[in-house]
Amino acid sequence: MDSGDFSKEYHWTKKIPLFEHGLFNGQQLECSQELLLNIIKRDYIKQEFGFNVLECADIIVFRENVQGEHEFLLLHRNEAPHDTGWEYPKGGLFYHETPHEGAVRELLEETGVRSIGDFRFGGDLGFQTPDVINRGKGYSHLRVHGLAYYYSGTDSVIADFLQTKRSGEHDRFMWKPFHKAKEVWMKEQNYGSRFFERWQEQRFNIIRRISPPLSIAYELIEECPHTCRFCHRRIAKEPALEIPGILEIIDTVASRGILRLTFTGGEPLNLGKDKLFHIIEYANKKHLHTCLSTTGIGKAERLTKTDLVVLDRILDHMLLPCHCVNKQYARLLYRKDTDWIQITNQIGSILEWVKSTSIIPEICTIVCRPNKAHIVEIGEWIFKKLPNCFWRVDEYYANGTQDSLQARFSLEKGEFEELKEQIIGNGN
Repeated sequence: MDSGDFSKEYHWTKKIPLFEHGLFNGQQLECSQELLLNIIKRDYIKQEFGFNVLECADIIVFRENVQGEHEFLLLHRNEAPHDTGWEYPKGGLFYHETPHEGAVRELLEETGVRSIGDFRFGGDLGFQTPDVINRGKGYSHLRVHGLAYYYSGTDSVIADFLQTKRSGEHDRFMWKPFHKAKEVWMKEQNYGSRFFERWQEQRFNIIRRISPPLSIAYELIEECPHTCRFCHRRIAKEPALEIPGILEIIDTVASRGILRLTFTGGEPLNLGKDKLFHIIEYANKKHLHTCLSTTGIGKAERLTKTDLVVLDRILDHMLLPCHCVNKQYARLLYRKDTDWIQITNQIGSILEWVKSTSIIPEICTIVCRPNKAHIVEIGEWIFKKLPNCFWRVDEYYANGTQDSLQARFSLEKGEFEELKEQIIGNGN
């Protein structure tokens, strides 16, 4: 590859001061690809006031544990003699990198995480300029940029990476609460507490800055009147929140910039239509895209055509289940014949009523072992009722509370992909 081709493929000209000062001005580079890569990969060392200053990034990585507390990532460095001990991810910037770019590179290099989406930028924590002992690396001082990132991935990726010694720098890791992490760090280093303190000072802004999910499903109630054999729901052990508590949660969701809120259960209609409609209306006034996941049948009440007229003012989206339309397969999915008959008839009625509203209907079908041969028939039934609707087809899974159902309902490997091809092939 000649220098001209290289300059077209790699657009470094806006990032490297060397080129911004006129050595590259639309002309071919007077250097080889190898020389250019050596320039951009060298450490970013500046001459300032007679000192050689290395630009660095120190990275505070945090997550939320199952108790809802924040904890922080520490890596154990195994390179003697200077750097053994616990530290957070950190490293020197390359010549072309901004602190954010360098921090992301260091995170991927030191944790083995391959998806950049697992780290969400929380904010800039400023910088420090601690003195360091000259290690013969060409610098005497550091300018350390602190950055905060939220980790949404799993421990297994990091553990596998460090255990197989692909990192070279680190051999193990741990997560510690704020004060413990700060204490461990300060035992190992003579600087760095400032970034922990700044994280603590700015934590509300940092948490708010982390990209929120676009959509949240809110289980209003665990109780459900139906007897689906394959159901994922837990046995209802806790009562639903009172209305003030539910509205407070909606306030929190709206304040975090979340766009869509799906009300689900159990069966939300078990709250009673008056309560449920009040909750949806409140969310609508908070400018949330509202969605109701329901069979249309509660313990004591069911949706009517008149209800759809009321909901048209406050509800944007309706998610309706349809897992079977054939008695032969229904007996494998429901404990009572009356359940699937009532649910199927009610879904059919709602699909008819929704035609005169602006509510977006979406049908969800869970594909499992008993109904896999019935999927195309389900789709044909749905689109005959309402041609212009969304049909969502999900593969069945058994969660932690329903592992006993795995053998009875989960598909074999590759079966779901084959069914997708079958559905697409019958799309006309």
